[in-house]
Amino acid sequence: MPLCAFQTKEKPTVTWVDNRFIIQYLADAPDDAVKAYLYGLMQCQTGEGAQDWHQFAKALSMDVDRLKRAFSHWEEAGLCRVEAGEEPRIYYLPVKRRQKVNADDYPLRAFNQEMAALFAPQSLTPGDLRRIYDWMDVFGIAQNAIPLLIQYGRQRMKGAAGRTVTAQLNYIDKIARSWAEDGVLSVRKAEGWIKKQEISQAGIHQLMRAMGMHRSPTQAEWELFSGWLSMGFTVDGMIRALERLTGSYSPTFKRLGEVLSQLAAQGMFSEGEIKRDSRQAERTLSGAGAMMAALGVGNPSPTAGQRDAYQEFLNRGYSHEMILLAAEAARKEGRNTPAALRTVLERWSREGADSLQKAEEAEARYLEHLALAREILERMGLGRRPNPGEVMEISLQREEQGLETELLYLAAEQAQGAKYPWRLYLKILDGWQKAGIRTARAAREAGEKRNEPAHKGQPVNQALQYEQRSYAPGELDDLFEKL
Repeated sequence: MPLCAFQTKEKPTVTWVDNRFIIQYLADAPDDAVKAYLYGLMQCQTGEGAQDWHQFAKALSMDVDRLKRAFSHWEEAGLCRVEAGEEPRIYYLPVKRRQKVNADDYPLRAFNQEMAALFAPQSLTPGDLRRIYDWMDVFGIAQNAIPLLIQYGRQRMKGAAGRTVTAQLNYIDKIARSWAEDGVLSVRKAEGWIKKQEISQAGIHQLMRAMGMHRSPTQAEWELFSGWLSMGFTVDGMIRALERLTGSYSPTFKRLGEVLSQLAAQGMFSEGEIKRDSRQAERTLSGAGAMMAALGVGNPSPTAGQRDAYQEFLNRGYSHEMILLAAEAARKEGRNTPAALRTVLERWSREGADSLQKAEEAEARYLEHLALAREILERMGLGRRPNPGEVMEISLQREEQGLETELLYLAAEQAQGAKYPWRLYLKILDGWQKAGIRTARAAREAGEKRNEPAHKGQPVNQALQYEQRSYAPGELDDLFEKL
């Protein structure tokens, strides 16, 4: 049984080709569609010919896809009905009078021809054209922007030349939808959008080559890259940021994204900005290494926290030389951390030491007070190192309160043996200061006066001067009960 046959009990009105077909349908029919229709019509009339799609296509020197699209054209026109299945059938229908429309089924004939040329040698069906018209009528894309849309989509679609028109339109439809969402409706905006995409495409391949990736980007990588562009990063800036992917990390988009997020938080997006910051980072790394070495750390490899501490000191106005001097001072105290160094710098700042010379003078005074504090703690009976607060307190007692050193020693000796010697030491000194005592001699004299008998220099009550009775040994034993 042939592939094609008439679906009617009526006899054909003409012998070969219905004149209505020639007059109404032939003019705007694609070549493939005309060839397929005439060959199928021959089968309908003779009852002989190719019995499946492949044989039919081979007879017309076209592939099956082109043949199916040809009959899809006539099915859209209402001249046949295609039944799919294991044994497909194409039933020809009577040629009816074609319904007239305002101008044409698709009034933009020149536009239709332009669309057909874009997909040549493949043919467009009326359904394909309706879909293209939807991009204008539904999405609002300008007619003169449609060719740009199709050309861009076919260029971006991998292996588009070997894909069906339907597959190509499906791919382009996604782009058309994104244009509608982004407001890319005019030729000018379309050209700008495409230019930006071309730059992005070249940029992401440039970035990936710099990362050692010689392949096409994944959709996820495209989205990350587009996001970085939207944030304001340049491609050169991204490549410069790759220098920060150190350690055990291999170059990945995820890791690069973390670095770029940090840079964005600091307001750095271009290559120049990131390069300048990289130089600063190198200086910070070198300076932090010298700082840790001055603290007595052997073969220092500064951590992020140590680098941040060094940069903090610079930001607060301390010079590199002063930071190293403070580090050496902290090391001599037996402390080798940035926190100890910070304590030294803050101590110098309180004394107005804004130069190396003043810092050295301030440190000399501190060492003097430190030695004094050690002596005072020893006299309290405390065999430990004085903390910075205790040293500062003793410094204030000597320099600002004007207390004599011997007075401090005396207070420490009197506090020895107490549960909290330091607290008692401060309490004793506070009492002396309230009494106007500033020297050890004055404190001792005040103590002697407190220890004199209460009756010295005062009248004595004679009634209390009575004679007391004395008892012989054993005289009072009977008053106690032996157990």
